[in-house]
Amino acid sequence: MPGDEFRTVQPGDALDIPARAYNAFLRNLRDAEATALSIARRARQAWRNPGIVRVRNQTGAAQDRFSCLAVDPPVFDDTDNLTEFQNRATLDAITPTSSVEHLGRFVVLKEPIAAGKIGWAVIDGLTPAQVYCRSTYHGFADVTNGVTAGLHSAEWGGAQILWPLEAARVVDTWQWALVRLGNRPPLPLARVEITAEKTIGESCLAHWIGYVAGGPAGGYTDDPQEGASQITVYDPQGRFAKMATADGDGGAMGWVQYKADSNRWELVTMATPAPFFGTLDGTLTQSDDSQTVTCTEIFGAYDCFQENWVDDNGGAKITAWNPAGGGNYADYWHAGGSGDAVFCVWSNEMKCYWIVAVEPNTQDWQSLQVSVPGGTRTIQLPPQTTIGNP
Repeated sequence: MPGDEFRTVQPGDALDIPARAYNAFLRNLRDAEATALSIARRARQAWRNPGIVRVRNQTGAAQDRFSCLAVDPPVFDDTDNLTEFQNRATLDAITPTSSVEHLGRFVVLKEPIAAGKIGWAVIDGLTPAQVYCRSTYHGFADVTNGVTAGLHSAEWGGAQILWPLEAARVVDTWQWALVRLGNRPPLPLARVEITAEKTIGESCLAHWIGYVAGGPAGGYTDDPQEGASQITVYDPQGRFAKMATADGDGGAMGWVQYKADSNRWELVTMATPAPFFGTLDGTLTQSDDSQTVTCTEIFGAYDCFQENWVDDNGGAKITAWNPAGGGNYADYWHAGGSGDAVFCVWSNEMKCYWIVAVEPNTQDWQSLQVSVPGGTRTIQLPPQTTIGNP
């Protein structure tokens, strides 16, 4: 079309590019190059502050600014879209669950984000956040099962509470705080209470225990860290066993640690009934399997008698077992009379006390007459003793 400076040409036509068309072509070329540079610049800027990340709200509901969400795998990984993964990595953000894998893996939103939309969040560095104070002694905070409004204070966690200081914290309230994200939480170590009977090597249910000044059971109370009152704990090395005990009983206390390789909580220590001296309440012969023993002196550790085995007269009594009684390992049999002193130790495997020593006594000992200057004398030999050729 005559006069059209932007008309197309056909093969064989004389090429006559008007100045206006040529300049427009150059402007478009420059704009395309500038757009490409801007995209690369924005990508570099996004990575320049790696503590700020893009997240997609996958909670199913709109989330306010400063909401605390657990992070899931990236929206695009290197196999889905390598360029997007390298330039603008975006994480899925979800409602925290009771899974230990979310502890220390969370973000605080920098802006409101509608459900299914993408926005900015802090994953590392300083940020304001709402923190529910469970104890003024807690110096850290982390996500809690089902809660997106903020963090819960804890003894350890992915956020260090920089402010407010202990004196300004109010227990059982939400407070604004300045927290530093990106702390590497230690391997979670927690107090637990196990009231049920436990067999060596077997798993069992345990209650969380947290310290609260002035609380029950010596200041310890249920810890809502995981949003549940009980967890399953494991004993993979077969080291722990106990009898059933009441709530608050010293023998129910223990420590567990989360192990990432097995994705479960494992027992690392438990209160073990202490060894004790006692007296036999009746005659114990070599063939007796057990006898009732009154505790007279216990040696530190967990005093199980104080809470479990006190009779109507205030005496601490328990049935202790003769470890080789009944015909096995005759050399280890024990015998004694009523009132004789005994020493007993706890057996994890058998979940009972064993009699391991009895004071010298005449019960079941053998009489032997021996010649001495001026006559004979009767002596007592321990059970199973032989003299000369058998």
